Amino acid sequence: MGKYSEETKLAVVKDYCSGTAGLKVVARRHDVDVTSLRKWVAGYRSHGAAGVREKARATYRSRPDSDRHVGLLYQRWDG
Repeated sequence: MGKYSEETKLAVVKDYCSGTAGLKVVARRHDVDVTSLRKWVAGYRSHGAAGVREKARATYRSRPDSDRHVGLLYQRWDG
């Protein structure tokens, strides 16, 4: 989970989109990073509420699979 809940992100974005204050003022008002708010607003404008949801992160393979790849590289190198 990220630092901010989806509800918080959406509330901050809606506050900014209401047009009553600029990006920096809204970010300060809600104690969020300006860069984060800018990304949330862009996501909201492109995809609506879904644009501020937590993104799924890539999963990484376990170590044994990596060892298999190293073994294959050595096989190719040895000829």
